[in-house]
Amino acid sequence: MTILIACGLQREAKILAGPGIITVPGGGDPAGLEAALEAALMARAEDVHLLLSCGIGGALDPALGVADIVIDAPVGTPLRAALLEQMPGARPGTIIGRDQITATAAQKAALFAATGALAVDMETH
Repeated sequence: MTILIACGLQREAKILAGPGIITVPGGGDPAGLEAALEAALMARAEDVHLLLSCGIGGALDPALGVADIVIDAPVGTPLRAALLEQMPGARPGTIIGRDQITATAAQKAALFAATGALAVDMETH
């Protein structure tokens, strides 16, 4: 089984890479990421069983700390249950995608208040 992972940065791709894992960094270019994912999938379509968006996101919920994991998967799905079982410290919740970096504490607080999302990244959307 092969897992295809969309991530934002080359550094994330290196962290996540391993046997049975294909990483595709997007670098903040949604169209480029989509094209690269399609190409990777077409090259290994018979092997790929799961597509994930994974990487380093920005915490919006002030209760999140460094290295906390947020799982955003549909409630009631076997995937969500399996991920939460394998990562018992992970927090289930929404991750919101943005086209630009949400860098300041004020921006993060405003986005958290407006959406209730636990984290923000540049791949999820």
